[in-house]
Amino acid sequence: MSGKTDAAKELNACLDIIQLKVFEAKRKLIEIDKTLTADNIKKLLLGEEIEKEKHMLMEIFKHHNDQMAALMNQEYAPGTVQRYNISYNHTQSFLQWKYKISDID
Repeated sequence: MSGKTDAAKELNACLDIIQLKVFEAKRKLIEIDKTLTADNIKKLLLGEEIEKEKHMLMEIFKHHNDQMAALMNQEYAPGTVQRYNISYNHTQSFLQWKYKISDID
């Protein structure tokens, strides 16, 4: 807020304090290796719990196999890609057999 009135000075002081708190929340998120998002900053400022990000095994495995398939005949032989797909299927079957689930974090 521009101006030299007491209200303007008080508002600007409050905004400076809030800005410092946001910078501190940003530093803390980086320090604890969490995703830097406006929602996570807001949760930190409000004292709420930041949810742990879940990375699902089969989702990552599928992404890997898709990347391998894209590089087939360039960097990887078709047989290699086929073996990765077989490994994916065996892992999926194991999760279903052992834990009765389709994916795990």
